[in-house]
Amino acid sequence: SLVRQFITVPETVIIDFVEIFNEEGQHVKSIKGNVSSINVSELSKGMYFIRIHTEGEVVVRKFVKR
Repeated sequence: SLVRQFITVPETVIIDFVEIFNEEGQHVKSIKGNVSSINVSELSKGMYFIRIHTEGEVVVRKFVKR
């Protein structure tokens, strides 16, 4: 998905923590605790992977920062 400033998280998802990696696999951001949106405005344009850790599950998604 294309992102400019924020990634919105559904209210039904309870997040333990979030990690964001650039396309080279370098860790660029972490957020701990349950959040409803993730501010990515400080990231440079490009492709990223977001790893969302929830209760008992880890979800990885790709996004493009514009």
